[in-house]
Amino acid sequence: MKKLPLLFFCVIFLFSGCETAPKPPCDKFSSKFTAKYNGERLSGKICSPSNGTLTLSLSSPEALKGCTYFYKGDKLRLTYKNFKIKAEPGYYGKRDFSFLVFNVIKSLKNEENYTLEGVYNSDSEYKGSCGSGKYRLTCDKATGIIKQISLKENKCIINLK
Repeated sequence: MKKLPLLFFCVIFLFSGCETAPKPPCDKFSSKFTAKYNGERLSGKICSPSNGTLTLSLSSPEALKGCTYFYKGDKLRLTYKNFKIKAEPGYYGKRDFSFLVFNVIKSLKNEENYTLEGVYNSDSEYKGSCGSGKYRLTCDKATGIIKQISLKENKCIINLK
């Protein structure tokens, strides 16, 4: 009689399945994006090859089309048409759109900067903080590829495609 409960729990365990832990957010990616930032709609491409660099190119709004931010370590290079500037990251202010993205991606190199909030269907959600404030990430659970970055206090939501 004592073996029946043990057998029952073994069968339940076998059929319940073991779910693997979600992959952590991936800081190596290249993706098109759409964003809403301070009421403004932006789109473009973000490339983060995971070597401490980040390139963010804007394709809209039309007035900023072709504007490209290139971050490498403690250096920033901005190009727009024939205009080129070299500066330190954050030169345009802590709330500059490209600087927000740079800080979030940079923070992913240290797992102490973010925590898993939950797993929903095929997504995992993380919350964290960086030099630009608190953020939330929605990632693909299986790959860790970022689908959305949200910085509520900066009024910024970025959807990656």
